[in-house]
Amino acid sequence: MGWQLNETNTGLAGVGIDKNSLPLYTGPIAPAANTTISMQKITGALWLYNGGITIDRCWIQPTGSQHLGSIIFTYDPTVGKWATSPTTITNCDIDGTAVTDPYIYADFAIRGSGIIAHNNNIYGMGDGIGLFHHDSMNSSIIQNYIHGLRGGNFGSPSQPSHGESMTIRNFGGSLCLVQNNYLESLINTSGSLFIQAWEGAIDNVTIEGNYLHTPNYCIVLNMNTHGYGSHIRVINNRFEKIGFGPIAYDGPAPETFTNNYYYNAGNPPENNGAAIDY
Repeated sequence: MGWQLNETNTGLAGVGIDKNSLPLYTGPIAPAANTTISMQKITGALWLYNGGITIDRCWIQPTGSQHLGSIIFTYDPTVGKWATSPTTITNCDIDGTAVTDPYIYADFAIRGSGIIAHNNNIYGMGDGIGLFHHDSMNSSIIQNYIHGLRGGNFGSPSQPSHGESMTIRNFGGSLCLVQNNYLESLINTSGSLFIQAWEGAIDNVTIEGNYLHTPNYCIVLNMNTHGYGSHIRVINNRFEKIGFGPIAYDGPAPETFTNNYYYNAGNPPENNGAAIDY
């Protein structure tokens, strides 16, 4: 469950790998289709638009920001060429702490569509995982420890960042599964899980077994331009009791909202406090 995740049971540490032992990646920014990159330290961006690419057991620690909005893309951010098959990122540390450029406050760790992200430790970024683009690929965001995000002013003219542990701005698949993640967003935040139909319509999202912690609303459902559908399910999550509340929505209520509780550290392993009724 998401509330049981930490730095020792996710990412490289979770699979028993010393990140300092990994050799430096010297391959291209845009690997060929169906490439697997494993057991390497990656210090630059990755544009994974060729599709079918797997990144496994890597330490991704960029040394700078490209000012393009992410470190890992499932598309070419300069021309909008998108992967047409899923991208898999597993058992990695995605670590933005080496970047001193304030543009890091506006960078996702992973951004795109068709994302399979499991058991990653994500920290030091401005945002965690962002789903964009309308296609039929499903996404699976499971057991990621997203914490220690950064925020502040960046750019010229200077503007404040607004970060999320995870956001969905467009989704056209049959299932987006957001399950057993630790979603903490504390600085200049729009929420832990910000679902806003700004780029395209959104539906078929299951949010289950997560820990959500933010001074804003933990889950935001915003119709915006394109609207979200009636198949949003919120099941067995734990919410920190701070901020504005557990959930806000301006369209249909979630199809399912059940077994959700405030987090109670003194009641392991389920850590369920007071029940939440939206």
